[in-house]
Amino acid sequence: MSNKGVAGFLFRFRLFLGKLFNLDDENQLVNKLIPGSIRHRYAQEEGLIFKGMPAISNGSLDFATVYILENEHLSEIENKTVHAALHFSRVSIGEAAWGVHMAVYVKSKGLLGKIYMLLIKPFRLWIVYPALMKIVKDEWELFIRLSI
Repeated sequence: MSNKGVAGFLFRFRLFLGKLFNLDDENQLVNKLIPGSIRHRYAQEEGLIFKGMPAISNGSLDFATVYILENEHLSEIENKTVHAALHFSRVSIGEAAWGVHMAVYVKSKGLLGKIYMLLIKPFRLWIVYPALMKIVKDEWELFIRLSI
């Protein structure tokens, strides 16, 4: 996630709150394969070890890359409020035309997680998700232009 604009500010603010209220474990998902994580289950299915997994994403909120394929990317995050997965795929929408699909799967953790998700819902829907979609779309368009 870019550090620019309103969405970038919201991510930085969330990091600040996470540190202030001790919501995030800095080592979670980043330094090892934690049993129960999507990353751990994928590694087991593919016969991978931690060193064989893709590098961690750009560090924003410690999203951990589960896998990266030519037209698909899955990452996850887990903290004291949620366990969530973020999936992007590039799909054909016509002859020589592509679109980007995004799916976000979230499992709240306890009452705090449910309240947290309710409070951030408008920001996710109106600011964060559109910004994520634009970033991914721009990146894939750049990749296509460079591939030609």
